[in-house]
Amino acid sequence: MHGQSYSRLAPVLDVMAELGREMRDLLLPRGCAGCDLPDAVLCDSCMALFERDMVRPMPRTVLLSGRVHACGTYRGEVRRAVLMWKDHDDQELDAEFSRVIAGCVRRSGVSEVLSRRGSGTIAVVPAPSTSSSMRRRGRFHTIVLARAVADCLRMRGVRARCVPALSIMGTKAKSVQAGGARARSERLRNHVRVNHGLLSGCRMAVLVDDIITTGSTIRQCAQALDDAGVPAYTGFTLAAVPAPSERDHSSSIL
Repeated sequence: MHGQSYSRLAPVLDVMAELGREMRDLLLPRGCAGCDLPDAVLCDSCMALFERDMVRPMPRTVLLSGRVHACGTYRGEVRRAVLMWKDHDDQELDAEFSRVIAGCVRRSGVSEVLSRRGSGTIAVVPAPSTSSSMRRRGRFHTIVLARAVADCLRMRGVRARCVPALSIMGTKAKSVQAGGARARSERLRNHVRVNHGLLSGCRMAVLVDDIITTGSTIRQCAQALDDAGVPAYTGFTLAAVPAPSERDHSSSIL
């Protein structure tokens, strides 16, 4: 579908999607996105799984802090909840996941470090999706998380704003379809584009994504920002796929 035709149809598609959600809610009562507990968007038990505060080491050449912060482990209820939000349009999780990632920011201590590093605006940059993924989902889903991170940083004294400065051009495969770290890295190499104008006045960036698997998306985004003169300090994600040494083989992440 051409971009102009899609733009004309977008309001109609939005109305149809909303009607579909209302019919779904009438026919199928709301259950927890992680465990299906009735009458809960994300129950207390599943919410607690997003309070694990995992830290994924990253080379200092990629992120100035050398680490990415994740709310939980990408398996079981966490995986199901993230996929319901990301790929099945469960927008009721927007508020829940905004609270979850804001909690991770507070506990990480990042706001204190950024405050000590001096004046200037921190760009909170959502990781981009391919154009086809955005059309399929109907929205830029990671910007919800980035806004929550920016709001939390501002409340803690950091001059921060959400800056959707990155886009992906010229690649069609989803990151989860590319097998292995090298394949994922090659998928995005030279395809991440920067809107330099949106970064005007920003001295440093914080990246935000839904899932960290091999770290290739964070790596390519950080490189693009660094090339634009705005180095990335750290990143925040809802969940991290366990490294091989961390995996509990008794429970599959698939």
